[in-house]
Amino acid sequence: MARKRSATFGIEPPQLPKSLPVATPSQHFVDQASYTECSLLDCDWSAANATDVLLDCVSGHNITLHTARLKLAQLLDVRFERGDWSGSVWEKAHVQRGEWLHCRMVGVHWNEANFENVLWQQCNGELARFWSATFKATRFDHCVLREASFEGCNLAGVVFRQCDLSNADFRGTKLHGADFRSSIISGMQVGIKELQGAIIAPQQAVQLASLLGVVVKDADDSD
Repeated sequence: MARKRSATFGIEPPQLPKSLPVATPSQHFVDQASYTECSLLDCDWSAANATDVLLDCVSGHNITLHTARLKLAQLLDVRFERGDWSGSVWEKAHVQRGEWLHCRMVGVHWNEANFENVLWQQCNGELARFWSATFKATRFDHCVLREASFEGCNLAGVVFRQCDLSNADFRGTKLHGADFRSSIISGMQVGIKELQGAIIAPQQAVQLASLLGVVVKDADDSD
């Protein structure tokens, strides 16, 4: 039976038992592959190409999905640590109660994905693409997201805590309640409409003003 854990930061964590049996994974990730109530260790599924994959109540350590292409994947009650998902493409994935810890996710593509109760912590998501994705109860914690794109996403209520969002793209997003206060936002691509309802620190307001073409001067500056 899965171990119940209380929510942290308003995010419900994966419901995983204290111990899980170690599975012997197949060499290839194939269509309709299913792993349930198990631990996956040191799996290399680089360049996998599969549809309708299910990971349910799974703990993964050092999972490699470099340049994999996965459609309609379901990830339910999952935790991944120190994996390499860089360059992978996920089409219309559904993630419910998921954690990625210390994972390499450079250039990963999540297209039209649905995330609910998800935590990314100390992950490198530089150049990641979250296109037209929906986020609910989601937190990015100490993540590198330089030049990442969230174009067309619903990021309402998402927390970016001490993340590097330099030159990240937030055009066409919904940011009501999204919290950027402790993150680096230099060069962020965003418009006035998207920023409505977003939470920022006072010092960030000057940065955003310059990004939007507003000139900020002291009252006694006559130049």
